[in-house]
Parts: sequence; C-alpha cells; structure tokens
Amino acid sequence: MTKKVATYYRTTEKSKTYEEQKEELEKLIKRQGWELVEEYKDLGVYSHDPKPALEELKKDIIRKKFDMLAVWSADRLGNNSCELIRLLTDAQHQNIGVHICKHDFDTSTPTGIAILQMMFIFLDFDREMFQCPD
Repeated sequence: MTKKVATYYRTTEKSKTYEEQKEELEKLIKRQGWELVEEYKDLGVYSHDPKPALEELKKDIIRKKFDMLAVWSADRLGNNSCELIRLLTDAQHQNIGVHICKHDFDTSTPTGIAILQMMFIFLDFDREMFQCPD
C-alpha cells in the first residue's frame, strides 16, 4: 500500500529556500514511492512568528489525514524541544511517521522508533529542566 505523505515547509532569509527544500523532499517522495497528498507552507516566517500552516498540520495529524510527514529539518517543526516533542508524540499516537530529510531520520522504521524513544527521554528531561508547559 502506498503511503500518503504530507510535507511541511518553513523558510526564513537564512534557511534553505522553499524551492531547495521542495526539491529534496520531492526526491525523497519519489524514491520511497509515496503519494503526496498535502503541502503545508509557512514561507518567510521566523521561529516566533505565527505559523498558520503548522497549526493546520498539527490539526491534520490528529485527524490522521496522511500516513507520513516529510520535512527538511526538525527545527522547521517547532521553536524549541517542547514543541517538537508534542508534534512527534501526536504523530506517534496517530501512527504517522515523520521523515526528517536533513538527517535521513524516519520514525516509521525500527531504527527511527528507537532513536525517537531516546529523543523523548532527553526532550522530557529538557522539558522538566526548563519547565515547559504541558
């Protein structure tokens, strides 16, 4: 069965351009044989600016509108480790894999799941140390 994948793009003046991110993610999607079903774009948006596309993506994770999320880099998904862990946890609970292209990290593989669980340990520690809100 072909996985339905969504992509998320966030760009700033200092990051890879939308076109550069899109090219990398399109190569990944083609190589994996996935079907692109949705694109979310926050272009020209800095880390603390509102990100309407990311908010819609989070809602669609809960709705399980796709099987896989592909993103260029983990820092595109949140301003800090607390936001990242929330998104990854929600995706994991919906059985949605997350592929981070920059690091070739895929939470839908056994290795990715193991690394994700280790990340959760450290991110949870970080959350406790810096009192991130639940």
